[in-house]
Amino acid sequence: MLQIKRYTAKNIDDSIQLLHDLYLEQLEHYPLFLSFTLAKEQLKIRLENLSKHSKYGYALYDDDLFIGFIIGHVIPSLWGKYDGFFSPLHGNAIKQKYRKRGYQYLYQHISDELVSNNILSHAITLYTNDDVSMNTWFHLGFGLRLIDSIKPIDLTSQSTLPNNFQIQRVTQENFKDILPLHKNLRFYFEKAPLFMPQSEEDEAKEIKDFINQENQYMYALCQQGKAVALMKLKELGENYLTQDKNAIHICGLYVDEHLQGQGIASAFLYEIETIFHQKGYTLLGVDFESFNVKGANFWHKYFTPYTYTLTRRIDENILKRN
Repeated sequence: MLQIKRYTAKNIDDSIQLLHDLYLEQLEHYPLFLSFTLAKEQLKIRLENLSKHSKYGYALYDDDLFIGFIIGHVIPSLWGKYDGFFSPLHGNAIKQKYRKRGYQYLYQHISDELVSNNILSHAITLYTNDDVSMNTWFHLGFGLRLIDSIKPIDLTSQSTLPNNFQIQRVTQENFKDILPLHKNLRFYFEKAPLFMPQSEEDEAKEIKDFINQENQYMYALCQQGKAVALMKLKELGENYLTQDKNAIHICGLYVDEHLQGQGIASAFLYEIETIFHQKGYTLLGVDFESFNVKGANFWHKYFTPYTYTLTRRIDENILKRN
């Protein structure tokens, strides 16, 4: 008989085993994938932090057998004036044979608690190829928002970058050259169909803060000395598996509008792969919004999705009825 208990630190070791079993299910889908072993130490730390600080977490049992869990953290003013709840890739897992019924049961309980506390935006990250989980959450009213994708760094093709283009790393000395591009990237996210409000932080400060961080990089593609494209990368991505030091992750790309659709982004990507292959990386990751039409169409050409983040927003009018 299924029963629910509050998630505690006592559940961490069993949770790691469930997450490892779930990870092993994914390996057949990828020729080269992020390492669970390299991420395991950080995984335990993340679960310890969640169990210590999160008020929203449940463990699922079949009699005395631990079969699953869901836990996450609250994000203030997520997609509106109300707070949200996010269960990351390490924040949920269920044994395979219980997966559909288990997730339904867990969400029924945790969503009641969330909405009772005016937490109306709900998000969860799942493996792309976990069809049972994906279909279960779709039927619970969730839709796709964010995609994490991966590819082996591949240098078998040839560079197609025209001779009048050069790549330079953005530094404290030359960052002003990319200020217009960086500003256009922010404007892009506020336009249809994304409608994502961007930070009002000073443009120059945002760039300098980013490139000052260890293992974070920004590159400009220049045409006859003028920056016409930029790419941002960092060693740590958005989920626990990105602790794998063999991977580098793209977190921003923008090509000047007058050059879009001419193969410049593809050529730029190849050159970036070359740079990071020389640094010893073997995997390249990227995360992007599914409704970023131009971006998604580009990334899907080269990368294979491995996680989806699904979201649901509860109608705030329900609060007037409770």
